[in-house]
Amino acid sequence: MYRKRPDLICFVNGIPLVVMEFKRIDVDLHAAYNDNLRDYKDTIPHLFWYNAFILLSNGTESKVGSLTASWEHFAEWKRVHSEDEPPKVSLETILQALCEPQRLLDVVENFILFMEIQGGLIKILAKNHQYLGANNTIQSLQKIEDNRGKLGVFWHTQGSGKSISMLFFAQKVLRKVPGHWTFVVVTDRKELDDQIYKTFASTSGVLTQQEVHAEDIKHLRQLLDFNQSIVDGATVPLYYENRVPTLQHCLRLCDVDHRFRCSLMFHYLSRQAATKPYFDADHRQSQSRLR
Repeated sequence: MYRKRPDLICFVNGIPLVVMEFKRIDVDLHAAYNDNLRDYKDTIPHLFWYNAFILLSNGTESKVGSLTASWEHFAEWKRVHSEDEPPKVSLETILQALCEPQRLLDVVENFILFMEIQGGLIKILAKNHQYLGANNTIQSLQKIEDNRGKLGVFWHTQGSGKSISMLFFAQKVLRKVPGHWTFVVVTDRKELDDQIYKTFASTSGVLTQQEVHAEDIKHLRQLLDFNQSIVDGATVPLYYENRVPTLQHCLRLCDVDHRFRCSLMFHYLSRQAATKPYFDADHRQSQSRLR
């Protein structure tokens, strides 16, 4: 029987949700992952049965990741409440951002995904910008009339997880915002269309029914008539031609090139609204400020 002693474990109602490992300030933080965490996963794997995330820190660097995350996917959390805050890499910041009771429960419930990839099941924890951006969008959605149809702007850098941000947003809307929501995912090229469809299809726990793939505008209309939760496969011209049926609880999630001045637009369609409110993001940076 192995006897191990992690530095700190956060229990919630007796459940070990968070494991923390610390190093001296003069020790490379990677040692906490390579020497300690990997050993714990081999010798006391039952500690992680209910784990939400793992926090590593040496006092100057602090990173957080999921049980299945490689070292490259452990990330800093530099802001607590808003993208307007000056970024600060510190243990205090990451503890406030993730371990304050309300935010911890929000992360556990709405910002963890499980995805099937080649090689097995992985657990995905939201990055700082995804957490703040998705929550900002939820707040704007709940005040859609006051915002005059504008949900905000969610900027993304290349490879910063736009499709995963879509999933976190969709997951929380379905769980927390009243209404029978339908999401239409829009792309501007076939390879991106296939990629996003596979991302949604391989993720468990977000949808209550199988997502479907629209082949053309006629097929899209048919799918929307059946109130599918996720409809994928629409292309940019479909929306610029304004031929999509108007539904009361339909959100358009658009991942298109910044040449179209957007890359992740969330359109809220309402029979009562003359305009189509939207949430817009771009490849160029990773921010979630409202405009």
